Amino acid sequence: MKVKPGLTGLAQVNGGYDLKPEEKIVWDIEYIKHRGLLIDLEILFKTVAVVFKHDGAK
Repeated sequence: MKVKPGLTGLAQVNGGYDLKPEEKIVWDIEYIKHRGLLIDLEILFKTVAVVFKHDGAK
């Protein structure tokens, strides 16, 4: 409950649909441990890259 849901996250930019639920939880915990401006900026830039490269698009 420490993190609000959003449109993107570490799991989405680091594997998306290719990840199993157990792997997504690991990324969520990683975000919780290191949350802050820098990791948010990293997610933002990776999200833009994923959108333009069409990585993960099914």
